[in-house]
Amino acid sequence: MYNVAFTNADKGYVVGNGIILKTNDGGDTWIVQNAGTTFDLVSVYFTGTNTGIVVGGGPYSCNIYKTTDGGSQWTDQTLGAKDFLSSVFFTDENTGFAAGGNGTILKTTNGGINWTNIHSAQDTDLQSLYFMDSVTGYALGSHVILKTTNGGNQWVRKLNVPSFYLYSVCFTDENTGYAVGSGGNIIKTIDGGENWGSLNSGNSKYLFSVCFPDANTGYVVGQDGIKLKTINGGLDWTSMSSVPGCNLRCVYFTDVNVGYAAGDADVILKTTDGGTTWAPLTVGSAIGIRSIFFRSADTGYACGLAGAIIRTTDAGASWAVQDPGTSNDLNGIYFTGNNTGYVVGGNGTILKTTNGGELLKLDVSPSKQNVSSNAGTTYFLVSSDTNWFVTSNASWCSMVSAGSGNDSLIVTYTENTSQSERVANIRIFLPAQPTITNVSVVQAKPANGLRDNRECSFRTIPNPVQNKFIIELSAFSPNTQISIFTVSGKEIMKQQLYDQKTEIDISDQPPGVYFLRVQNEQRVEPGKLIKE
Repeated sequence: MYNVAFTNADKGYVVGNGIILKTNDGGDTWIVQNAGTTFDLVSVYFTGTNTGIVVGGGPYSCNIYKTTDGGSQWTDQTLGAKDFLSSVFFTDENTGFAAGGNGTILKTTNGGINWTNIHSAQDTDLQSLYFMDSVTGYALGSHVILKTTNGGNQWVRKLNVPSFYLYSVCFTDENTGYAVGSGGNIIKTIDGGENWGSLNSGNSKYLFSVCFPDANTGYVVGQDGIKLKTINGGLDWTSMSSVPGCNLRCVYFTDVNVGYAAGDADVILKTTDGGTTWAPLTVGSAIGIRSIFFRSADTGYACGLAGAIIRTTDAGASWAVQDPGTSNDLNGIYFTGNNTGYVVGGNGTILKTTNGGELLKLDVSPSKQNVSSNAGTTYFLVSSDTNWFVTSNASWCSMVSAGSGNDSLIVTYTENTSQSERVANIRIFLPAQPTITNVSVVQAKPANGLRDNRECSFRTIPNPVQNKFIIELSAFSPNTQISIFTVSGKEIMKQQLYDQKTEIDISDQPPGVYFLRVQNEQRVEPGKLIKE
Protein backbone atom coordinates (compact mmCIF):
# COMPACT_ATOMS: atom_id res chain seq x y z
CA MET A 1 0.00 0.00 0.00
CA TYR A 2 1.30 3.44 -0.94
CA ASN A 3 -1.03 6.08 0.52
CA VAL A 4 -3.94 6.62 2.91
CA ALA A 5 -6.53 9.38 3.39
CA PHE A 6 -9.36 9.81 5.91
CA THR A 7 -12.40 12.09 5.40
CA ASN A 8 -13.38 11.81 9.08
CA ALA A 9 -12.47 9.77 12.14
CA ASP A 10 -14.12 6.62 10.77
CA LYS A 11 -14.11 6.79 6.97
CA GLY A 12 -10.81 6.30 5.15
CA TYR A 13 -9.21 4.96 1.98
CA VAL A 14 -5.95 3.14 1.20
CA VAL A 15 -4.48 2.68 -2.30
CA GLY A 16 -1.80 0.36 -3.63
CA ASN A 17 -1.05 -2.08 -6.43
CA GLY A 18 -4.23 -1.69 -8.49
CA ILE A 19 -6.39 -1.76 -5.36
CA ILE A 20 -8.49 0.67 -3.34
CA LEU A 21 -9.63 -0.24 0.18
CA LYS A 22 -12.27 1.63 2.20
CA THR A 23 -13.08 1.58 5.91
CA ASN A 24 -16.18 2.96 7.61
CA ASP A 25 -15.18 2.02 11.16
CA GLY A 26 -11.83 3.66 11.74
CA GLY A 27 -9.81 0.88 10.16
CA ASP A 28 -11.26 -2.14 11.99
CA THR A 29 -12.52 -3.58 8.70
CA TRP A 30 -11.67 -2.77 5.07
CA ILE A 31 -13.77 -3.20 1.91
CA VAL A 32 -12.17 -3.76 -1.50
CA GLN A 33 -13.36 -1.26 -4.13
CA ASN A 34 -13.08 -1.66 -7.89
CA ALA A 35 -10.83 0.96 -9.50
CA GLY A 36 -10.94 -0.72 -12.89
CA THR A 37 -7.15 -0.83 -13.25
CA THR A 38 -4.15 -3.03 -12.50
CA PHE A 39 -1.74 -0.07 -12.45
CA ASP A 40 0.00 0.98 -9.23
CA LEU A 41 -2.13 3.55 -7.39
CA VAL A 42 0.23 5.75 -5.42
CA SER A 43 -1.81 8.58 -3.91
CA VAL A 44 -5.35 9.35 -2.78
CA TYR A 45 -6.91 12.68 -1.84
CA PHE A 46 -10.48 13.61 -0.86
CA THR A 47 -11.84 17.14 -1.29
CA GLY A 48 -15.03 16.33 0.63
CA THR A 49 -16.98 13.49 2.21
CA ASN A 50 -17.75 11.79 -1.10
CA THR A 51 -15.44 13.36 -3.70
CA GLY A 52 -11.93 11.96 -4.06
CA ILE A 53 -9.06 11.52 -6.49
CA VAL A 54 -6.63 8.60 -6.88
CA VAL A 55 -3.54 8.80 -9.09
CA GLY A 56 -1.09 6.20 -10.36
CA GLY A 57 0.04 4.72 -13.63
CA GLY A 58 2.03 2.31 -15.69
CA PRO A 59 5.35 2.67 -17.52
CA TYR A 60 3.98 5.13 -20.11
CA SER A 61 0.93 6.68 -18.50
CA CYS A 62 -0.29 8.84 -15.65
CA ASN A 63 -3.74 7.71 -14.54
CA ILE A 64 -6.27 9.64 -12.48
CA TYR A 65 -9.51 8.21 -11.06
CA LYS A 66 -12.33 10.18 -9.45
CA THR A 67 -15.25 9.26 -7.21
CA THR A 68 -18.22 11.44 -6.27
CA ASP A 69 -20.07 8.84 -4.20
CA GLY A 70 -17.58 7.95 -1.51
CA GLY A 71 -15.79 5.33 -3.57
CA SER A 72 -18.65 3.13 -4.74
CA GLN A 73 -17.70 4.02 -8.31
CA TRP A 74 -14.44 5.36 -9.72
CA THR A 75 -14.26 7.15 -13.09
CA ASP A 76 -11.11 7.28 -15.19
CA GLN A 77 -10.04 10.94 -15.35
CA THR A 78 -6.69 10.21 -16.96
CA LEU A 79 -5.14 13.25 -18.58
CA GLY A 80 -3.61 11.26 -21.43
CA ALA A 81 -0.47 9.19 -21.87
CA LYS A 82 2.75 10.98 -20.85
CA ASP A 83 6.08 9.20 -21.01
CA PHE A 84 7.84 12.17 -19.39
CA LEU A 85 7.53 15.65 -17.96
CA SER A 86 10.57 17.77 -18.71
CA SER A 87 10.02 21.23 -17.22
CA VAL A 88 8.21 22.93 -14.33
CA PHE A 89 7.65 26.64 -13.64
CA PHE A 90 5.62 28.49 -10.98
CA THR A 91 4.39 32.08 -11.23
CA ASP A 92 3.45 32.23 -7.52
CA GLU A 93 3.16 29.82 -4.61
CA ASN A 94 -0.10 28.33 -5.93
CA THR A 95 0.00 28.65 -9.72
CA GLY A 96 2.36 26.44 -11.66
CA PHE A 97 2.84 24.65 -14.97
CA ALA A 98 4.55 21.43 -16.09
CA ALA A 99 5.29 20.37 -19.67
CA GLY A 100 6.50 17.25 -21.44
CA GLY A 101 5.84 14.54 -23.99
CA ASN A 102 3.10 14.73 -26.64
CA GLY A 103 2.80 18.48 -26.15
CA THR A 104 1.44 18.01 -22.63
CA ILE A 105 1.08 21.13 -20.48
CA LEU A 106 -0.41 20.76 -16.99
CA LYS A 107 -1.53 23.57 -14.69
CA THR A 108 -2.19 23.78 -10.95
CA THR A 109 -3.82 26.67 -9.11
CA ASN A 110 -3.67 25.19 -5.62
CA GLY A 111 0.00 24.52 -5.02
CA GLY A 112 0.18 21.20 -6.84
CA ILE A 113 -2.75 19.45 -5.15
CA ASN A 114 -4.60 19.18 -8.47
CA TRP A 115 -3.27 19.41 -12.03
CA THR A 116 -5.32 20.06 -15.17
CA ASN A 117 -4.22 19.16 -18.69
CA ILE A 118 -4.48 22.45 -20.60
CA HIS A 119 -2.68 21.47 -23.81
CA SER A 120 -1.62 18.44 -25.83
CA ALA A 121 -0.24 17.88 -29.33
CA GLN A 122 0.90 14.59 -30.80
CA ASP A 123 3.49 16.20 -33.10
CA THR A 124 5.73 17.78 -30.47
CA ASP A 125 7.54 17.01 -27.22
CA LEU A 126 7.95 20.06 -25.00
CA GLN A 127 11.27 20.58 -23.23
CA SER A 128 11.15 24.00 -21.53
CA LEU A 129 8.74 26.45 -19.87
CA TYR A 130 9.19 30.12 -19.01
CA PHE A 131 6.60 32.57 -17.65
CA MET A 132 6.98 36.33 -17.41
CA ASP A 133 3.98 36.64 -15.07
CA SER A 134 0.77 34.80 -14.23
CA VAL A 135 -0.69 35.24 -17.73
CA THR A 136 2.20 35.39 -20.23
CA GLY A 137 4.32 32.32 -20.79
CA TYR A 138 6.22 30.25 -23.33
CA ALA A 139 6.69 26.53 -23.99
CA LEU A 140 9.07 25.06 -26.53
CA GLY A 141 10.33 21.73 -27.73
CA SER A 142 10.61 19.75 -30.92
CA HIS A 143 10.52 22.37 -33.68
CA VAL A 144 7.96 24.69 -32.03
CA ILE A 145 7.52 27.66 -29.69
CA LEU A 146 4.13 28.19 -28.05
CA LYS A 147 2.90 31.32 -26.27
CA THR A 148 0.00 32.01 -23.92
CA THR A 149 -1.30 35.43 -22.87
CA ASN A 150 -4.16 34.22 -20.67
CA GLY A 151 -2.57 31.97 -18.07
CA GLY A 152 -2.44 28.88 -20.27
CA ASN A 153 -6.08 28.76 -21.35
CA GLN A 154 -4.98 29.02 -24.99
CA TRP A 155 -1.59 28.41 -26.58
CA VAL A 156 -0.62 29.85 -29.96
CA ARG A 157 2.23 28.56 -32.12
CA LYS A 158 4.63 31.45 -32.67
CA LEU A 159 7.37 29.53 -34.45
CA ASN A 160 7.73 26.31 -36.40
CA VAL A 161 11.33 25.30 -37.06
CA PRO A 162 11.35 21.90 -38.78
CA SER A 163 15.11 22.05 -39.34
CA PHE A 164 16.15 21.85 -35.67
CA TYR A 165 15.02 20.91 -32.17
CA LEU A 166 14.60 23.41 -29.31
CA TYR A 167 15.61 22.59 -25.72
CA SER A 168 15.59 25.71 -23.52
CA VAL A 169 14.11 29.22 -23.34
CA CYS A 170 14.90 32.25 -21.18
CA PHE A 171 13.52 35.82 -21.12
CA THR A 172 15.26 38.94 -19.77
CA ASP A 173 12.14 41.15 -19.95
CA GLU A 174 8.62 40.96 -21.35
CA ASN A 175 9.87 41.41 -24.92
CA THR A 176 13.39 39.95 -25.07
CA GLY A 177 13.98 36.23 -24.99
CA TYR A 178 16.39 33.55 -26.17
CA ALA A 179 15.99 29.89 -27.13
CA VAL A 180 18.65 27.27 -27.91
CA GLY A 181 18.60 23.90 -29.66
CA SER A 182 20.26 21.43 -31.95
CA GLY A 183 22.79 22.33 -34.63
CA GLY A 184 24.25 25.17 -32.55
CA ASN A 185 21.09 27.21 -33.06
CA ILE A 186 20.41 30.24 -30.84
CA ILE A 187 17.37 32.36 -31.67
CA LYS A 188 16.20 35.67 -30.18
CA THR A 189 12.97 37.66 -29.98
CA ILE A 190 12.60 41.35 -29.15
CA ASP A 191 8.81 41.56 -29.50
CA GLY A 192 7.52 39.09 -26.93
CA GLY A 193 7.89 36.01 -29.08
CA GLU A 194 5.97 37.21 -32.11
CA ASN A 195 9.09 36.98 -34.28
CA TRP A 196 12.41 35.16 -33.80
CA GLY A 197 15.76 35.76 -35.49
CA SER A 198 18.87 33.57 -35.64
CA LEU A 199 22.08 34.44 -33.79
CA ASN A 200 25.51 33.17 -34.74
CA SER A 201 26.78 30.80 -32.04
CA GLY A 202 29.86 29.81 -34.02
CA ASN A 203 29.31 26.04 -33.64
CA SER A 204 27.00 23.24 -34.73
CA LYS A 205 26.68 21.23 -31.50
CA TYR A 206 23.50 20.53 -29.53
CA LEU A 207 22.80 23.39 -27.11
CA PHE A 208 20.72 22.25 -24.14
CA SER A 209 20.32 25.20 -21.75
CA VAL A 210 20.40 29.00 -21.70
CA CYS A 211 20.50 31.47 -18.78
CA PHE A 212 20.66 35.28 -18.75
CA PRO A 213 21.45 36.77 -15.31
CA ASP A 214 20.99 40.29 -16.73
CA ALA A 215 19.81 41.94 -19.95
CA ASN A 216 23.16 41.64 -21.76
CA THR A 217 25.03 38.77 -20.13
CA GLY A 218 24.04 35.25 -21.08
CA TYR A 219 25.39 31.71 -20.92
CA VAL A 220 24.67 28.58 -22.98
CA VAL A 221 25.83 24.99 -22.39
CA GLY A 222 25.52 21.82 -24.43
CA GLN A 223 27.05 18.85 -26.20
CA ASP A 224 30.63 17.80 -25.38
CA GLY A 225 30.73 20.24 -22.49
CA ILE A 226 30.52 23.33 -24.68
CA LYS A 227 30.05 26.64 -22.82
CA LEU A 228 29.25 29.92 -24.57
CA LYS A 229 28.98 33.46 -23.21
CA THR A 230 27.65 36.78 -24.53
CA ILE A 231 28.00 40.23 -22.97
CA ASN A 232 26.07 42.15 -25.63
CA GLY A 233 22.66 40.53 -25.74
CA GLY A 234 23.63 37.68 -28.03
CA LEU A 235 25.26 39.65 -30.85
CA ASP A 236 28.55 37.85 -30.17
CA TRP A 237 29.25 34.57 -28.40
CA THR A 238 32.59 33.54 -26.89
CA SER A 239 33.49 29.89 -26.40
CA MET A 240 34.77 29.03 -22.94
CA SER A 241 36.65 25.89 -21.89
CA SER A 242 34.75 22.72 -22.78
CA VAL A 243 34.43 19.30 -21.13
CA PRO A 244 35.04 16.76 -23.93
CA GLY A 245 32.90 13.64 -23.74
CA CYS A 246 30.44 15.15 -21.25
CA ASN A 247 27.17 16.76 -22.25
CA LEU A 248 26.25 19.74 -20.07
CA ARG A 249 22.46 19.69 -19.70
CA CYS A 250 21.74 22.77 -17.59
CA VAL A 251 23.18 26.13 -16.55
CA TYR A 252 22.11 28.45 -13.74
CA PHE A 253 23.59 31.76 -12.56
CA THR A 254 22.82 33.34 -9.19
CA ASP A 255 24.35 36.64 -10.38
CA VAL A 256 26.41 37.87 -13.34
CA ASN A 257 29.60 36.18 -12.13
CA VAL A 258 28.56 33.16 -10.05
CA GLY A 259 27.09 30.24 -11.93
CA TYR A 260 26.81 26.48 -12.23
CA ALA A 261 26.77 24.07 -15.17
CA ALA A 262 25.89 20.40 -14.80
CA GLY A 263 25.23 17.35 -16.88
CA ASP A 264 26.11 13.73 -17.53
CA ALA A 265 27.66 11.54 -14.85
CA ASP A 266 28.50 13.51 -11.70
CA VAL A 267 29.71 16.72 -13.32
CA ILE A 268 28.86 20.06 -11.69
CA LEU A 269 31.07 22.99 -12.58
CA LYS A 270 31.14 26.36 -10.81
CA THR A 271 32.45 29.75 -11.88
CA THR A 272 32.88 32.84 -9.72
CA ASP A 273 34.41 35.07 -12.38
CA GLY A 274 31.76 35.14 -15.08
CA GLY A 275 32.89 31.96 -16.82
CA THR A 276 36.57 32.74 -17.21
CA THR A 277 37.42 29.73 -15.05
CA TRP A 278 35.31 26.75 -14.01
CA ALA A 279 36.05 24.44 -11.08
CA PRO A 280 34.57 20.94 -10.69
CA LEU A 281 32.51 20.35 -7.55
CA THR A 282 32.33 17.08 -5.62
CA VAL A 283 28.90 15.51 -5.96
CA GLY A 284 29.55 12.00 -4.70
CA SER A 285 27.47 9.94 -7.11
CA ALA A 286 26.92 9.67 -10.86
CA ILE A 287 23.36 10.92 -11.20
CA GLY A 288 23.19 12.38 -14.72
CA ILE A 289 22.00 15.86 -13.77
CA ARG A 290 19.18 17.28 -15.89
CA SER A 291 18.17 20.45 -14.03
CA ILE A 292 19.64 22.81 -11.45
CA PHE A 293 18.00 25.60 -9.43
CA PHE A 294 19.25 27.94 -6.70
CA ARG A 295 16.73 29.59 -4.37
CA SER A 296 19.49 31.74 -2.81
CA ALA A 297 23.18 32.37 -3.30
CA ASP A 298 24.05 29.43 -1.05
CA THR A 299 21.17 26.96 -1.31
CA GLY A 300 20.60 25.04 -4.52
CA TYR A 301 19.18 21.79 -5.83
CA ALA A 302 19.93 19.52 -8.78
CA CYS A 303 17.90 16.57 -10.06
CA GLY A 304 18.64 13.83 -12.54
CA LEU A 305 18.39 10.21 -13.56
CA ALA A 306 16.88 7.42 -11.45
CA GLY A 307 15.16 9.76 -8.99
CA ALA A 308 18.30 11.63 -7.97
CA ILE A 309 18.05 14.90 -6.04
CA ILE A 310 21.00 16.60 -4.36
CA ARG A 311 21.14 19.80 -2.30
CA THR A 312 23.83 22.27 -1.30
CA THR A 313 23.61 24.88 1.46
CA ASP A 314 27.16 26.21 1.05
CA ALA A 315 27.18 27.42 -2.57
CA GLY A 316 28.22 24.05 -3.96
CA ALA A 317 31.13 23.25 -1.64
CA SER A 318 29.27 20.11 -0.54
CA TRP A 319 26.16 18.28 -1.74
CA ALA A 320 23.80 16.04 0.24
CA VAL A 321 21.73 13.32 -1.40
CA GLN A 322 17.96 13.53 -0.84
CA ASP A 323 15.48 10.72 -1.33
CA PRO A 324 12.28 11.72 -3.18
CA GLY A 325 10.87 8.19 -3.01
CA THR A 326 10.93 7.51 -6.77
CA SER A 327 13.31 5.88 -9.24
CA ASN A 328 11.89 7.76 -12.23
CA ASP A 329 14.20 10.14 -14.10
CA LEU A 330 13.74 13.70 -12.84
CA ASN A 331 14.09 16.37 -15.53
CA GLY A 332 13.06 19.72 -14.05
CA ILE A 333 13.18 21.44 -10.65
CA TYR A 334 11.77 24.74 -9.41
CA PHE A 335 11.34 26.39 -5.98
CA THR A 336 8.68 28.96 -5.15
CA GLY A 337 10.09 29.79 -1.70
CA ASN A 338 12.68 28.78 0.86
CA ASN A 339 11.14 25.36 1.48
CA THR A 340 8.50 24.75 -1.21
CA GLY A 341 9.71 23.16 -4.42
CA TYR A 342 8.64 20.89 -7.25
CA VAL A 343 10.35 18.32 -9.49
CA VAL A 344 8.96 16.66 -12.62
CA GLY A 345 10.12 13.67 -14.62
CA GLY A 346 9.44 10.33 -16.23
CA ASN A 347 6.07 8.57 -16.18
CA GLY A 348 4.29 11.86 -15.45
CA THR A 349 6.09 12.26 -12.12
CA ILE A 350 5.32 15.45 -10.18
CA LEU A 351 6.76 15.70 -6.65
CA LYS A 352 6.44 18.50 -4.11
CA THR A 353 8.39 19.35 -0.97
CA THR A 354 7.37 21.82 1.71
CA ASN A 355 10.47 21.43 3.88
CA GLY A 356 13.31 21.95 1.46
CA GLY A 357 13.44 18.28 0.52
CA GLU A 358 14.34 17.01 3.98
CA LEU A 359 12.97 13.64 5.01
CA LEU A 360 10.52 14.07 7.86
CA LYS A 361 11.42 12.42 11.16
CA LEU A 362 9.88 9.11 12.20
CA ASP A 363 11.21 7.14 15.20
CA VAL A 364 9.36 4.27 16.87
CA SER A 365 10.37 2.38 20.01
CA PRO A 366 10.70 -0.33 21.04
CA SER A 367 11.10 -2.41 17.93
CA LYS A 368 9.33 -5.37 19.52
CA GLN A 369 6.85 -5.98 22.33
CA ASN A 370 6.62 -9.44 23.86
CA VAL A 371 3.19 -10.12 25.38
CA SER A 372 1.48 -13.04 27.08
CA SER A 373 -1.15 -15.29 25.55
CA ASN A 374 -3.92 -13.33 27.31
CA ALA A 375 -5.90 -10.62 25.56
CA GLY A 376 -4.59 -7.16 26.38
CA THR A 377 -2.92 -3.99 25.16
CA THR A 378 0.63 -2.85 24.54
CA TYR A 379 2.10 0.25 22.98
CA PHE A 380 4.89 1.82 20.96
CA LEU A 381 6.23 5.37 21.30
CA VAL A 382 6.11 7.27 17.99
CA SER A 383 8.23 10.40 17.56
CA SER A 384 7.60 12.42 14.40
CA ASP A 385 7.17 15.98 13.15
CA THR A 386 4.20 15.22 10.87
CA ASN A 387 1.24 12.89 10.34
CA TRP A 388 1.97 9.16 10.23
CA PHE A 389 0.00 6.09 9.19
CA VAL A 390 -0.21 2.49 10.39
CA THR A 391 -0.94 -0.88 8.79
CA SER A 392 -0.66 -4.43 10.13
CA ASN A 393 -0.72 -7.95 8.70
CA ALA A 394 -2.44 -9.47 11.77
CA SER A 395 -6.21 -9.53 12.23
CA TRP A 396 -5.81 -10.36 15.93
CA CYS A 397 -4.24 -6.93 16.57
CA SER A 398 -6.14 -3.66 16.28
CA MET A 399 -4.82 -0.10 16.41
CA VAL A 400 -5.44 3.36 15.04
CA SER A 401 -4.70 3.74 11.33
CA ALA A 402 -3.13 7.19 11.67
CA GLY A 403 -1.57 9.56 14.18
CA SER A 404 0.31 12.84 14.38
CA GLY A 405 3.53 14.08 15.94
CA ASN A 406 4.79 12.54 19.18
CA ASP A 407 2.27 10.06 20.53
CA SER A 408 1.77 6.50 21.68
CA LEU A 409 0.53 3.81 19.30
CA ILE A 410 -1.78 1.60 21.36
CA VAL A 411 -2.12 -1.98 20.10
CA THR A 412 -4.97 -4.16 21.38
CA TYR A 413 -4.67 -7.91 20.88
CA THR A 414 -6.94 -10.89 21.40
CA GLU A 415 -6.22 -14.02 23.42
CA ASN A 416 -3.95 -16.56 21.77
CA THR A 417 -5.81 -19.86 21.88
CA SER A 418 -3.50 -21.62 19.45
CA GLN A 419 -0.65 -23.87 20.48
CA SER A 420 2.07 -21.71 18.94
CA GLU A 421 3.57 -18.25 19.28
CA ARG A 422 2.27 -15.66 16.83
CA VAL A 423 3.73 -12.41 15.47
CA ALA A 424 1.99 -9.24 14.29
CA ASN A 425 4.10 -7.11 11.94
CA ILE A 426 3.18 -3.43 12.15
CA ARG A 427 4.25 -0.82 9.60
CA ILE A 428 4.40 2.88 10.55
CA PHE A 429 5.09 5.20 7.61
CA LEU A 430 4.90 8.76 6.34
CA PRO A 431 2.85 9.61 3.22
CA ALA A 432 4.70 10.26 -0.05
CA GLN A 433 8.08 9.46 1.53
CA PRO A 434 10.23 6.34 1.74
CA THR A 435 10.38 6.69 5.56
CA ILE A 436 9.06 3.42 7.02
CA THR A 437 9.51 1.81 10.45
CA ASN A 438 8.56 -1.82 11.07
CA VAL A 439 7.81 -3.08 14.59
CA SER A 440 6.23 -6.26 15.90
CA VAL A 441 4.09 -7.71 18.67
CA VAL A 442 5.12 -11.25 19.63
CA GLN A 443 2.43 -13.10 21.56
CA ALA A 444 3.37 -16.19 23.54
CA LYS A 445 1.49 -19.46 23.26
CA PRO A 446 -0.57 -20.56 26.30
CA ALA A 447 1.52 -22.28 29.00
CA ASN A 448 0.45 -25.94 29.04
CA GLY A 449 -2.73 -24.87 27.32
CA LEU A 450 -3.80 -22.78 30.35
CA ARG A 451 -4.74 -19.09 30.37
CA ASP A 452 -2.11 -16.84 31.95
CA ASN A 453 -3.62 -14.87 34.86
CA ARG A 454 -0.69 -12.68 35.78
CA GLU A 455 -2.25 -9.25 35.22
CA CYS A 456 -0.55 -5.86 35.34
CA SER A 457 -3.38 -3.40 34.62
CA PHE A 458 -3.21 -0.19 36.68
CA ARG A 459 -4.45 3.32 37.31
CA THR A 460 -2.71 6.54 38.36
CA ILE A 461 -4.01 8.78 41.17
CA PRO A 462 -4.25 11.72 40.56
CA ASN A 463 -3.91 12.39 36.84
CA PRO A 464 -3.09 15.21 36.01
CA VAL A 465 -0.43 15.33 38.72
CA GLN A 466 1.73 18.10 40.17
CA ASN A 467 4.64 16.33 41.92
CA LYS A 468 3.67 12.87 43.20
CA PHE A 469 1.18 10.24 42.14
CA ILE A 470 0.16 6.76 43.25
CA ILE A 471 0.20 3.87 40.84
CA GLU A 472 -2.37 1.26 41.83
CA LEU A 473 -2.19 -2.22 40.32
CA SER A 474 -5.37 -4.23 39.79
CA ALA A 475 -3.49 -7.17 41.29
CA PHE A 476 0.10 -7.39 42.47
CA SER A 477 2.43 -9.82 40.79
CA PRO A 478 6.19 -10.31 41.34
CA ASN A 479 8.78 -8.67 39.08
CA THR A 480 6.49 -5.77 38.11
CA GLN A 481 8.12 -2.49 37.18
CA ILE A 482 7.11 0.93 35.86
CA SER A 483 8.97 2.95 33.23
CA ILE A 484 8.26 6.62 32.42
CA PHE A 485 9.08 8.18 29.04
CA THR A 486 8.99 11.67 27.56
CA VAL A 487 7.01 12.26 24.34
CA SER A 488 10.28 11.99 22.41
CA GLY A 489 10.78 8.43 23.73
CA LYS A 490 13.49 9.15 26.31
CA GLU A 491 13.22 6.96 29.41
CA ILE A 492 13.47 9.19 32.51
CA MET A 493 12.61 6.66 35.24
CA LYS A 494 12.41 2.93 35.86
CA GLN A 495 11.29 1.57 39.23
CA GLN A 496 10.46 -1.82 40.66
CA LEU A 497 6.99 -2.14 42.24
CA TYR A 498 6.79 -4.13 45.47
CA ASP A 499 3.20 -3.50 46.46
CA GLN A 500 -0.23 -3.04 44.95
CA LYS A 501 0.05 0.74 45.62
CA THR A 502 3.27 2.69 45.14
CA GLU A 503 3.96 6.43 45.36
CA ILE A 504 6.05 7.87 42.52
CA ASP A 505 7.80 11.25 42.75
CA ILE A 506 8.28 13.22 39.50
CA SER A 507 8.79 16.65 41.06
CA ASP A 508 12.12 17.01 39.25
CA GLN A 509 10.46 16.71 35.81
CA PRO A 510 9.03 19.66 33.83
CA PRO A 511 5.29 19.95 33.10
CA GLY A 512 4.07 18.05 30.07
CA VAL A 513 2.80 14.72 28.77
CA TYR A 514 4.54 11.49 29.77
CA PHE A 515 4.02 7.88 28.73
CA LEU A 516 3.97 5.02 31.23
CA ARG A 517 4.82 1.37 30.78
CA VAL A 518 3.95 -1.14 33.51
CA GLN A 519 5.11 -4.66 32.87
CA ASN A 520 5.73 -8.00 34.52
CA GLU A 521 7.14 -11.19 33.06
CA GLN A 522 4.07 -11.78 30.92
CA ARG A 523 2.21 -8.54 30.34
CA VAL A 524 2.90 -4.97 29.22
CA GLU A 525 0.36 -2.17 29.86
CA PRO A 526 0.73 1.38 28.51
CA GLY A 527 -0.56 4.58 30.05
CA LYS A 528 -0.37 8.35 29.81
CA LEU A 529 0.34 10.88 32.55
CA ILE A 530 0.01 14.67 32.48
CA LYS A 531 2.11 16.81 34.82
CA GLU A 532 0.81 20.30 35.44
